[in-house]
Amino acid sequence: SVGNLQQAVSNASEDITQASESLDEIDRELKKLDDTTDNADLSKAVDDLQAGVTGVRKSIEAGDATPDITPVTDAATEIGKVCSP
Repeated sequence: SVGNLQQAVSNASEDITQASESLDEIDRELKKLDDTTDNADLSKAVDDLQAGVTGVRKSIEAGDATPDITPVTDAATEIGKVCSP
């Protein structure tokens, strides 16, 4: 979840594996969500979140102990809005 990612990123300088595992979990959930929706707005939000996750992953792999996760949290918020009745 995004909350797990936020926690993992805050601890990334101590345990990079935790951040990577959180990103992997988000990737798996996004794949499931993308495979089961035909909602254009939701698909766009999922794409944005996947792009954010990719950016965070690249930053972490490049040694950034405090990557910017704003694109991830923004896209997750948008998914929440789209999924709310």
